[in-house]
Amino acid sequence: MQNALGHMIGHEQDLGFDARDPTRRNYHTNQNTDFHAERCDIVGLLCLRNAKSGGELRIVSSITVYNEMLKRRPDLVAEMVKPLYRDRRGEVPEGKEPWYTLPMFSFHNGYLSIRGGNSFVKTAQRFPEVPRLSEAQLEALALMQEIASEFHLDVRLQPGEILFAHSHVILHARTQYEDWPEPERKRHMLRLWLNTDLAFGDSARPLSADFAETVQGLPTQMAKPNVPLEAE
Repeated sequence: MQNALGHMIGHEQDLGFDARDPTRRNYHTNQNTDFHAERCDIVGLLCLRNAKSGGELRIVSSITVYNEMLKRRPDLVAEMVKPLYRDRRGEVPEGKEPWYTLPMFSFHNGYLSIRGGNSFVKTAQRFPEVPRLSEAQLEALALMQEIASEFHLDVRLQPGEILFAHSHVILHARTQYEDWPEPERKRHMLRLWLNTDLAFGDSARPLSADFAETVQGLPTQMAKPNVPLEAE
């Protein structure tokens, strides 16, 4: 499931939500997003309609980001392999806290997997029980985004085109966009989170226990799985 509503397909479309609201997800706004990876093995995006301007997809090798960060600031890489508190954004399974912990950089069986997503780390600070971010952690988060911006590739999918990305080794972001005034022309992307252990019987990458837990999707008892035809 892609969210707490049980959606098996996600709709990326501006529904007018405030991007500063920590209970909302950015894919329902027209604002830019930071470099991040989805909670799955593979993410797919299908372009139905483009925005009037902006809304480009930005992709970068997260392994390149790690290697460059290791060259420049190995001390900050050390901060990124430690668990960071992340916001669940209101999608809280029964018996769980509204936050969880996960490092940015995770090594397991000789493989490096990277999650990204500064915004989820920063909005977790709204919970009083979550420890405050240190100056070193803030500097590390900023440097990761800075390096990703240096090495990224801009992609503007055309209607009908699909992009698949390996979430554990690719970070992506989106630029802010201006939409068309007519509802039927508004930017619309379909997003699919795919786990290869479910599709092919073997995970795309050896993952640590904390990483593996986050890619399993939300528990089915939260909602009945369904496929909405429009954004909601």
